[in-house]
Order: sequence, then C-alpha cells, then structure tokens
Amino acid sequence: MREEQEAMATREQATRAQAEKERADTQAAQAAVVSTLADGLSRLSQGDLTHSINQAFPEEYEALRSDFNAAVDKLREAMQVIVATSSQIGSSSEEIAGASDDLSRRTEQQAASLEETAAALDEITATVKKSAEGASHARAVVQTAKTGAADGGDIVRQAVLAMGEIEKSSTQISQIIGVIDEIAFQTNLLALNAGVEAARAGEAGKGFAVVASEVRALAQRSAEAAKEIKALISASSTQVGSGVQLVGKTGQALEMLVAQVDEIDGLVGRSRPRPRNRLSASTRSTPRSTRWTR
Repeated sequence: MREEQEAMATREQATRAQAEKERADTQAAQAAVVSTLADGLSRLSQGDLTHSINQAFPEEYEALRSDFNAAVDKLREAMQVIVATSSQIGSSSEEIAGASDDLSRRTEQQAASLEETAAALDEITATVKKSAEGASHARAVVQTAKTGAADGGDIVRQAVLAMGEIEKSSTQISQIIGVIDEIAFQTNLLALNAGVEAARAGEAGKGFAVVASEVRALAQRSAEAAKEIKALISASSTQVGSGVQLVGKTGQALEMLVAQVDEIDGLVGRSRPRPRNRLSASTRSTPRSTRWTR
C-alpha cells in the first residue's frame, strides 16, 4: 500500500515538474517574441525601414512576425512614394514660380484696363441699383416667409414628438390599469374563498366573513374603476392618434410651402438684373479694356 502511495506521489511530482517546465518554456518563448518585437519597433522608431524579423517565432506567434514584416514593407513603399511625390512637387513648384512671374507681368498690364473699366462700372452700378431695389425687397419678403414656414415646421415636428410621448405614456398607463384589474380580480377570488371558509367555520368565522365581504366589494369597485379609466385612456389614445395624423399633415403642408418659397426665392434671384451685357458693351469702347476681357 505504501509503495503505491509513493509511486503515485512520484507521478504527481513528475506531472508538476513537466507542467512547470512547459510553463517556463512558454514564458521564455513569449519573452523572446516580445524582445524581438521591441527591438524591431525601436529600430522602426529610429527611422530604420530596412529591418525585418527573419528569425522564426513559435507557431502560435508566427502571425505577429509576418504582420510586423508586412507593416514595415508597406511603410517602406509608402515612404518611397512620398519621396518620389516630393521630387515631382519640387519640379512643379519651379514651373509654378515661372508662371507666377508671367502672370504678374500680365496683371500689371491689365491694371490700366481695370481703371478704365471701373468708370464704366460706376455708371452701370447706378443703373442696376435702382432696378435691384425692388427685387431685393421682394427677396427679403420671401426670406421672411421662408423663415416663418421653417419655424412652423419645427414647431409641428416638436408637437408630433410631444404627442408621441403622450401616446406612449397612455399605453404604459393602460398596462398599469390592466395590472390593477388583474389584482382586483385575484382579490375578489380570494375574498370569495375566504367567505366560503368563514361559512364553514360557523359562528367563529362570522367576523372574518364580514371582512371578506368588504374586501370583495372593494375589489369589485377597484375593477370597475380600472375598466372606466382604461376606457378613458383608450379614447384619449385614439384622439392623440388622430392629432398626430393632423399635425403630420400640417407638417407636410408646411414642407410644401417651404419648397414653394424656395422656388419663388430662386425665381426672384434669377430675375435680378445682370450687368454682364452692359459691361461687355462698355469694355468694347476702348482697345485696352478689350485686351483685358480676352
């Protein structure tokens, strides 16, 4: 018997030793993986994009090595693209600088033409101003109507949300009333059972029978009151639903109104006088301004 116990103890020690060895091996593998990754990340943070992990990891960590190498490759490719793009930008910047110098010379030449055109614009502005006053006033009125309609639409949406909350509360109250009705029904049954037991008890149960009768009457009144409240809430829910539909239709009407006002606003904006034709005519009066328009 003692030999069996000693053999069992020996096997347990061997099992524990094996488990500790496996745990130590796993920890060592994890430490090696972490150290290798830390070294790779350190080189990467210093700008070394040529480093890759060539030493194989344990099977369960091999995906980390593959992902790290793939990430470094992608980053290296991205940096190569950035360097090439920077070179292209440098050459393009030189071309833009040359074009800017040419544009500067052209701008100096056109400045004189602008002075002549400004005089013509002053005359055109005076004419257009009178024509634009009426259109500006009409547009202001349209904008006011548009703002009012939009505000009305917001109010309608808020009303719909509020009525929806009222309808939700009514539903919850109806559920509570149903619970009260069920409690009253169960109380009534208990009162009936109590009355039967009191009758069986004879003289000793008369007082209990009176109490049971009162409880039953109270339960019946509670049930009737719950039914009346439920009917009122049902009617209220129906009315709230009708109100939601009406408010929704009102909101649709206001949205149509806003759309129509937007259309009118666009028409008014397009109807405002444009000085482009007169400007072209005036610029043709001098050779220098003709060169500017071209």
